[in-house]
Amino acid sequence: MVREIAKAYEPRQIEPRWADFWVKEALFKPDVNAPGPVFSGTGPDAAAYGAAAGFPVGTRATASQVGNLVATYSHFDELFPSRLVKRATTPWLFKRTPEPTILYNFQSDRLSIDDYLSHNPTMGLLIVKDDTILYEHYRYARTDRDRFLSQSMAKTITAMLIGVAINENKIRSIDDTVLAYVPSLANTEYGKTSIQDLLRDFCREKLRPFTKCGKCVS
Repeated sequence: MVREIAKAYEPRQIEPRWADFWVKEALFKPDVNAPGPVFSGTGPDAAAYGAAAGFPVGTRATASQVGNLVATYSHFDELFPSRLVKRATTPWLFKRTPEPTILYNFQSDRLSIDDYLSHNPTMGLLIVKDDTILYEHYRYARTDRDRFLSQSMAKTITAMLIGVAINENKIRSIDDTVLAYVPSLANTEYGKTSIQDLLRDFCREKLRPFTKCGKCVS
């Protein structure tokens, strides 16, 4: 159990009912200097986003309401149909390094990433360079165990999975039309389009419903 708790984790912000027990039994000793994700139970305008109710999951009808947005974007797979893409038996892991000082310019100011997070409602911010995680912070009681709505990152993930399917000989060629693998798309623009064109987003305007609905949860 101890190994499941991130080193930079502040238990009273995420699991206040268990925090005292963990500390009393010496199961948890925070080390804010150790590389690892950092968690916070709050964020800008947290009250408006449903903090008092524990950032509740709404329904499809209420998913876009401000008080449900945090849960909508981190529990999308509980509201809408989804399919789980299983990880590899032995997944490749990123390296970690002590968090560096990262600054950026905005107008005439020199600001830090913490400045940005203190003014902008962001559930999670992950910065990776090459094979190393440099910065990983979560807000609004979200953690690295939540599945966040990925928005347009889904296009990259889909392209990666297409590559896996080709490697496993489940797709012969990206020049094939989608219809060759999804018969239910017969007589639709989707079915007539080649996999390569979809990967290029070549038909973005013509197939706008695809770009709106083709999202995944990561």
